[in-house]
Amino acid sequence: MQIWLGTARWLSGMLLGLAVIVPSAAAQRLDRADRLAAPVRAPSEWAVDVMLATAVPTGLGGNVRIETPGRFLIDVLVGGNPYADTLGSLVEAYGGGVPAHQFVTAIGQSAGIMRLQVGWRPTPDAGFEILAGYSLMYSSPTISRPTLEAVTGQSFAYAGFDSTQLQVAIHGVTAELGWRFVIADHLVLRLGIGGTFTVASSAHLAVPDAMREASPAVATAEGEIAGSIARYGFVPEARVALGYRF
Repeated sequence: MQIWLGTARWLSGMLLGLAVIVPSAAAQRLDRADRLAAPVRAPSEWAVDVMLATAVPTGLGGNVRIETPGRFLIDVLVGGNPYADTLGSLVEAYGGGVPAHQFVTAIGQSAGIMRLQVGWRPTPDAGFEILAGYSLMYSSPTISRPTLEAVTGQSFAYAGFDSTQLQVAIHGVTAELGWRFVIADHLVLRLGIGGTFTVASSAHLAVPDAMREASPAVATAEGEIAGSIARYGFVPEARVALGYRF
């Protein structure tokens, strides 16, 4: 009798254990199957990319890009222009001649550049990006009298005048189509094509007030320079950026 009672207790314990284990195992298998059949996408998150970026032939500098939930983009670049001679060559090729090449090179070599863009990454599973924005280039080169006369066609026959500082501000609209790659969650590479369209420019020659009052050539030259910048105002760009995603 005791043997039968012990056997009954053992069987009941085993059945109770199976009653707990089998449904649990089955539930785990069903849960895995559900996840495979309908994977749950992680919610969108903020991302900050700190990069070294270049837009040939207009700029090179530090670049910060923020991606918000919804895949909206905010992009800021601050730097200078190491491609000044290339930019001068483009102006010469457009018909500006050698004096214009030298003139634009001088402006580019001392230029500071700031670019602010906003955009969107349309597809959550792809790196395609569309951006547009505003750019500012400010430069203050020293221009020799012969170069200034050759570019503007004006005579600056003023006693003691051999060179002058030229202050130039160029305002532009930018556009970009690009693709970003995120490698191992942190390394970011961006490739893109775009352009900058000049919409406004100003030029100021730092000459003595007496010279400005005596010669209308000064104001005429400033107008010629600003007009020339607008005339050659579109610059196509190849853009590359490499950095770290936080």
